[in-house]
Amino acid sequence: MAYNNTVLAQFLKLEPRHEFERDAAQHHKGRKLREMTRWNQFVAMFMAQLSGR
Repeated sequence: MAYNNTVLAQFLKLEPRHEFERDAAQHHKGRKLREMTRWNQFVAMFMAQLSGR
């Protein structure tokens, strides 16, 4: 069976995770992490944008 990436996965490839984490760490110094990681929050916000919520 062939493997196909989802549209979400294809969009997330536009922002590599290691670059996102580097930028997030640079801009959020000294802030406490919440329950969700920065990446998980980014993906949730991205999905909400795509779905128009």
